[in-house]
Amino acid sequence: MFRSLPMGMDVDGMARRLEKVLVPIFFGLYLLVGVLIHTDYGVSWDEPISRTNGLVNLKYVHATLVPGTAIVGMDDVPDLENWADKDYGVAFELPLVAVERALGVGEEDLYPFRHLVIFLFSVLGILAVYGVARFVYEDWRLGVLAALMLMLSPRIFGESFYNSKDIIFMAAIAMAIYTFTRMVTKPGLLLAIFHGWMSAFAIDVRIMGITIVAATIGILVVRAVKKDFPASRVLTCLLAYLVATAIFVVALFPYLWADPAGHFMDALGSMARFRWNGWVLYLGNHYLAAQLPWHYLPVWILVTTPLTFSALMMVGAVHGVRTLSTNRIALWVSEIQMLELSYLALLFVPTIAIIAMRAVVYDGWRHLYFIYPSFVLVAVAGFAALMRRGRTSHFLKIAVSVGLVLTFVSNGYWMVQSHPLQNVYFNALAGRHWKERFDVDYWGMGNRAALEAIIKADGRRVISIKAISATPLDRALLSMPVDDRERFVFSTPESKPEFILTNYRFAKFCEGMCDLTDYALFYQKKIGGEVIVSVFRLRDLSLADTVTRIDRRYSADEFRSLSYRIERRYKRGDQTYIDLRIDNAGPLPISAASAVGTPIRVSWRFLDEEGVATEGWNTRRDLPRDVRAEGSLTMSIPVADSMQVPGGTLQVSLVQEGVFWGHDIGIPDANFPWESSRP
Repeated sequence: MFRSLPMGMDVDGMARRLEKVLVPIFFGLYLLVGVLIHTDYGVSWDEPISRTNGLVNLKYVHATLVPGTAIVGMDDVPDLENWADKDYGVAFELPLVAVERALGVGEEDLYPFRHLVIFLFSVLGILAVYGVARFVYEDWRLGVLAALMLMLSPRIFGESFYNSKDIIFMAAIAMAIYTFTRMVTKPGLLLAIFHGWMSAFAIDVRIMGITIVAATIGILVVRAVKKDFPASRVLTCLLAYLVATAIFVVALFPYLWADPAGHFMDALGSMARFRWNGWVLYLGNHYLAAQLPWHYLPVWILVTTPLTFSALMMVGAVHGVRTLSTNRIALWVSEIQMLELSYLALLFVPTIAIIAMRAVVYDGWRHLYFIYPSFVLVAVAGFAALMRRGRTSHFLKIAVSVGLVLTFVSNGYWMVQSHPLQNVYFNALAGRHWKERFDVDYWGMGNRAALEAIIKADGRRVISIKAISATPLDRALLSMPVDDRERFVFSTPESKPEFILTNYRFAKFCEGMCDLTDYALFYQKKIGGEVIVSVFRLRDLSLADTVTRIDRRYSADEFRSLSYRIERRYKRGDQTYIDLRIDNAGPLPISAASAVGTPIRVSWRFLDEEGVATEGWNTRRDLPRDVRAEGSLTMSIPVADSMQVPGGTLQVSLVQEGVFWGHDIGIPDANFPWESSRP
């Protein structure tokens, strides 16, 4: 179909034999590396919630298909109709949790198993991009080039083990691009149905997969107008594709079953107004996610993608623009040009649309990873264009090839040196001190190694630690042995634990409780000269708050030994707090932690002026330390502005989780009039 590129070697029998030997070895080695290292990665911030999305939908599917029955062990899984993320696609998560449960994957193996599956699925995406480049240019070497660009993009590689959202969507889009490529070059009914399946799968991972549908319709309509194929053939295949896509989209997305059209539009609307408006560090300033500058995404892509790859992409983009300007209304004069322009559109149109819609994005450009297969294919088109020019400039051909080889080697070396924190890669354009200008370890992947260092050095049973930055310490424990997990107690912000950890993300917002005066550096991890995560330890351990873990439930009589009252209301920065004093009149201390899943926690709500609760007892806060026998504890509680009821009453109670509430066994709640003029 296409002419081979003049790259210095004819695609003859010898080349085909090399392809049959080298390509399987190439991918086999990559697979081997991934299998060997997949257990090295901790659990990222989003993984537990992503898995819960799958469980919620599995529960719904089972209840729908087998009414009147329930899945054992899923009583605590929320119902779909009450689940906040019910409009989030689960085409990957639902089968994954089903397989996990069918295989009986144990607690300690749960996340390593997930990481292996995520990696294997990402490999399918790389194979798809290889297949596209191999098909378009009829040269397996360009397929390998495309695959290497994906494999040796540090952030993409690292997240290929734990990012079950963005990396999975990227791989799904890559596979859909492959079926798209085959579909628009030779439309057929079976291919239309298969492409519909892949398009639907991508849509049901992330709704932005509709870009593939738009591209397919656009290219096929233009091909029909240009009379490349009979109009009847194109129309038949296009209808088959759209029907197949619609059927599979609904089949793979349980949320759509009750109301396919209405719920799909809801999911589509959620894409642009996603439910998150936290703070983002960008170019040294903090912005709300809904108020980011338009250049946030382009800059992030530029500073976190290997420069050689970006340069080749720009060459490919210029090559595409030249093609359009030369062909004008004809758009393309060959199928290679058609496909190169298609990949260019799949790269830039979604990016521009997301910027124009001011869609909520955060954590770098991970929400746009799905454009990266197109980015790579445009870069390959740029490389191919330079090689064609190499006919007249031998130096150019050598310089580009050497530059690529050096990039692959340096990227590989950096990835080995930084393992398993490839997710913090920045290139030279980020400059020095990039930690001060950009969010770095937003996944919290450095936490596991830090906690393991503490375990190795500290032989005692209970270890108290708190984070003074925005990082998910509890996730780090999920990939560690159960015995090690049970040794840690995560202290509240106002406590003084033995250890303090920071990954420096939003450390300035740590509620004014980040005093390290009595602490010394215990552990530190550096990448590229920047400190990614640090752990500090109390110099004098006698100053640490006492934190123990009870291995039983408290009795009602023991619980009744407690009383509590609100002492004051005040502000620290923009945050409103109250101080709650808890008195223990009993002969036994009250532990701050529990080994049986029944810790004592503080909970609060508001009553309106009529004494009616405005919401349930939903908020919780752990005790910062033990309450001594016949002693007391004063702890600060943050009260969100959104829940305050001026003129109402703040009501505070204690709960032993899953056992009883203080007010249910006769302990009066702590009530505090909430005057609008205070504090």
